[in-house]
Amino acid sequence: MAIITVISTENNGDGSLREAIAKAKSGDTIKFARTLTNQTIILERSLIIDKDLTIDGANVPGLTLSGNQESIIFKLTGKGREFTTRSLKFTDAFHSYAGGAIWAQDSKAKITVVNSKFKNNVAGQGSAIWAKEGANVTVINSIFDGNKATQRGVDSAAGAISVFNKSQLTVADSEFINNKGDAGGAIGTIFTELTIENSSFFNNESRRYGGAVHSDGASVPSQKRYYQGNLPRDNKGGEVTIRHSHFEGNRTSGFGGGISVWGYDQDFVTVDNSTIINNKVTKNKSGTAQGGGMRLSGFININNTTIAKNKSHKEGGGLWYLGEVPTKIKNSTFSGNKAKDTNNQGLGGAIYDGLWGSETNIENTTFEDNYAGSEAGAIYTPNNRSITIQDSIFDNNKTGNSANNQQSNFEVFEDITESSLRIKNNNILQGSNKNDSFNQGAGNDILSGRNGRDRLKGGDGNDSLDGGSDNDSLWGGKGSDFLEGGFGDDRLDGGAGKDTLNGGYHNDTLKGGKGNDRLNGGAGNDRLTGNRGHDTLLGGNHSDYLGGGAGNDYLEGNTGNDTLVGGSGNDTLVGGQGNDQVVGDVGNDILIGSMGRDFFRGGSGKDKFVLGDNKDIFYKANGNQDYAIVSDFQHSQDVIALKSKASNYHLSTTSKNGISGTGIYTTKDELIAIVQNIEPQDLNLNANYFNYI
Repeated sequence: MAIITVISTENNGDGSLREAIAKAKSGDTIKFARTLTNQTIILERSLIIDKDLTIDGANVPGLTLSGNQESIIFKLTGKGREFTTRSLKFTDAFHSYAGGAIWAQDSKAKITVVNSKFKNNVAGQGSAIWAKEGANVTVINSIFDGNKATQRGVDSAAGAISVFNKSQLTVADSEFINNKGDAGGAIGTIFTELTIENSSFFNNESRRYGGAVHSDGASVPSQKRYYQGNLPRDNKGGEVTIRHSHFEGNRTSGFGGGISVWGYDQDFVTVDNSTIINNKVTKNKSGTAQGGGMRLSGFININNTTIAKNKSHKEGGGLWYLGEVPTKIKNSTFSGNKAKDTNNQGLGGAIYDGLWGSETNIENTTFEDNYAGSEAGAIYTPNNRSITIQDSIFDNNKTGNSANNQQSNFEVFEDITESSLRIKNNNILQGSNKNDSFNQGAGNDILSGRNGRDRLKGGDGNDSLDGGSDNDSLWGGKGSDFLEGGFGDDRLDGGAGKDTLNGGYHNDTLKGGKGNDRLNGGAGNDRLTGNRGHDTLLGGNHSDYLGGGAGNDYLEGNTGNDTLVGGSGNDTLVGGQGNDQVVGDVGNDILIGSMGRDFFRGGSGKDKFVLGDNKDIFYKANGNQDYAIVSDFQHSQDVIALKSKASNYHLSTTSKNGISGTGIYTTKDELIAIVQNIEPQDLNLNANYFNYI
C-alpha cells in the first residue's frame, strides 16, 4: 500500500489534499509534510472519499481542516467504505442535512477516528460524524467541542455523532464539551450497539433526549408495540455499555439530563464505574421530565457508580427507568439529587422506578440527602413492583411534604432480627433469605419477606405483605391490606380496615380485626378469627377453627374436620366435607351441612338448619354413617330446610353413637339428620318449621 504526502494547504492543485485523494488507490495512506504543522486547509467544497483510505496527521501537530462554514469536509461514498483519520482537527464544517465533518453517505461504512478534534462544526444532524445502516464507527482519544445539530424533531439529530440502524459505535478515552443537539447533545444512536469507555461529557445540551447521550435501542425491537418500521427485527437484544466515564453539567428537556437509553425490554444497559453529576432535565411542552441524571429502560445494570446532585423538574432526580425486565443497582451512591419543579412538586428524589412487569434489586448502595417535592425522597414506585434492598443505607432523604415517604435515617441489611426499619409511605421492600423485619409507617406498602422467619408490619395505608417461606408474623395495621402467609406456620393480623388474609401452607393463625375482612386458611390446620365486621372465613384443607366474632359473617370449613363458631350477628356457616362442629352462637344464623357427620348448634336467635338445596339432598352419600346432628332445634323459632317435599321423607326414633332423638330419613331409609332430644310425635314434616326447597 502506498503512502502519499500532502505538501500544500491549497483547496486543490498540485500537492493538495484533494489531489492526493484523487491519486490514491484503495488501501493507501495519506500523510502530510512537516511544513504543514499548525497550518489550516480551507475547503471550498467537500472531499470525496470513494475508496478505502487512511488520512494520518500524526507528524503534523495542529493541522486543521476547515469547512469554512459552508462545506462538508469528508464525504464517504460507496457501500462498505473504510476510512481512518488520525491526529487532525476538523472545524467549521457545514451541511444542512447531516455529517458536517465526516458524512458516510452509504451503508456499512467502517470509520475509525483517532486522536482528533472536532470543533464548531454544524449540520442538521451528527455535525462531526454521521453514519447509517450497518456502520461500524470507532472513536479513540478525541475531543468534540461546540458542535451543533440544527434539525428539530429528528431522532438522529445528535450534536456531534449520529449513528443508526443496525450499527456499532465505540467511543474510548474521548471528551465531549458544549455540544448541542435535538436527540443527544453529544451522541445519538438508533438501533445501534453503543460502548463508551473512559470518556467525559461536560455541558452538552439537547432539546429533547439525553443531554449528553441518547440511545434509541441497541437492536431493532422484536415486539411490534415498540417498532412498526420495515427494518428486520432482532430476536436478541443488543448492548449499551458505559463504563469509567464522567457526565457533568449536561441538560435537556423531557428525557435524561445526562443520558437517555430506550432498551425496549430486550437490550442490556450497563453503567459501570462512572460518575453522573449535576445534570438536569426540565419539563418539555407536554410536562414530562424524566431522570435528571439518567432515563433508562431495558435490562439495566448499574454498578460502582455515583449519581449525585442531578435534578429533574418532575420525576427521578438521579435516575428514572421503566419496563418489564429487571433492574440491578449495586455498590453505588445516590446523593443530593432532586425531583422538584418551580412549585416544589416532584416524585422520587433519587429514583423513579416505573417498572410494570419485573423487579428491582438494590445491593450495597447508599441513598443520602436526596429530595422530592411531593413524594419519595429516595425511591418512588408507582406500579407496585417488588424492590429487593440489601446491605444499603438510606440517610436524610426528604420530601417537601413530611408525610410522604421520606425514606431517611435507616439501613437495610440481611438478617434483620428486630424491628429496625420504619419507612413512610408507598414502599416496596423485599427481604433476604434470612430473618427480616420491616416496620412501615403511613402509605401503601408492599413487603415481601422471602425465606426466613420474618416480621412484617404494614402500618397505616393499603398494604400488601407476603411472608414467604418459614414461620412469619404479618400485621396489616390500618387500611385495606392484603396478607399472604406462604409456607410455614404463620400469624396474620389484618388490623383495622377491609383486609384479605391468605394463610397459605401449614398451620396458620389469621385474625381479621376491625372491618369487613376475608380470611382464607389454605392448607394446614388453621385458626381463623374474624373479630368485628362482616367477615368471610374460608377454612381450606385439613381441620380448621373458624370464629366469626361480631358482625354478620360467612364461614365455610371446606374439607377436614372443622369447627365453625359464628359469634354475635346473623351468620352463615357452611361445614363442607368432613365431620364438622357448626355453632351459630348469638343471632339469627344459617347452618348448612354437606357430607360427613356434622354437629349443629344454632344458639340463641332464629336459626335455619339447611340439610338440602334445590339440587340435592345432603348426607346421603354414605348410608347411615353420614348425617347431621341438630342439637338445639326449637319449634317456635328455628327452621329445617330440605330438598323437594314432605312426602320424600319420614321421621323415626333414632339413637346413634350416644345421640338420641328424631331421625329424618329419605323414603329409601337414608338417614339425613338426628334432631336431638325431640320425639317423632313432636315433629310434623308438613309444619311451617320445615322449609322445602
